[in-house]
Amino acid sequence: MTGMVGNYNLIVDYLKFVYKFARDLGQAQTKILDYDVSGITLRDLKRFYFENKQKQKGSISNVAQLFLKNFNPIMPTEEFNETRAEFTKHLSFRNDTINTTQFDNENYLYNLNNQMVFGAQALQPFVGRQAWGTPESRMNVKLRHSDRPGLEIDLYDMTYDDQTFEIMPEHWNELVNKFGWSMWNCVFETCQFLFKDPKLYKFKMTDLFLDAMYTDCVAVFKTMEEADYAKRNWTEFHKHDPEEIQFMSIEQP
Repeated sequence: MTGMVGNYNLIVDYLKFVYKFARDLGQAQTKILDYDVSGITLRDLKRFYFENKQKQKGSISNVAQLFLKNFNPIMPTEEFNETRAEFTKHLSFRNDTINTTQFDNENYLYNLNNQMVFGAQALQPFVGRQAWGTPESRMNVKLRHSDRPGLEIDLYDMTYDDQTFEIMPEHWNELVNKFGWSMWNCVFETCQFLFKDPKLYKFKMTDLFLDAMYTDCVAVFKTMEEADYAKRNWTEFHKHDPEEIQFMSIEQP
């Protein structure tokens, strides 16, 4: 019996100690929060952190909503949701005071939206449901800051079969040269690439299509003269293999 009483008293004393320690710790934390250093308290810093964090979330949402508006209509739902989640994570990682100010700036958002509209129009044929043919197929999106705001987009391991792609120089010159767009390790089978005058393209085709695989594909030009010029000068595109890509014209001989 004496031992039980002793244990009981020991437990009570321990609980009193824990309670007193918790109370003293709470009082100390309150005092620390209000401790003034050069007119600033920890409570002020804590409030600033949470207010700024909420503002950043709102700023990121402005950019994420533009991405939703422009790219959701051209992509399968599941693949778009995965891409948007990674893009939002990228925005969170790179967010800082300067970016936050930009993300709330109407002119910046207006110009960014224009670039997204421009880019989505060019990208649409390459991100349809058929394109996501492997477990590794993905779209990587980053926000770039140059003389114009915009997205840098890379496609990886996409697959295309019996499709036609119109490669417009007025789109892809800017997307490749200014924003670094490219497609990596993609597979094209029995596809047609419709080109304008090859002299209008200010980038190498392998800057856009990197390590691509072509089977029974055709590069189509307006005239045979343009087709011959491209075949002579775009050797990195067809790799001197006529079975990969044939060069043709729409004009009759």
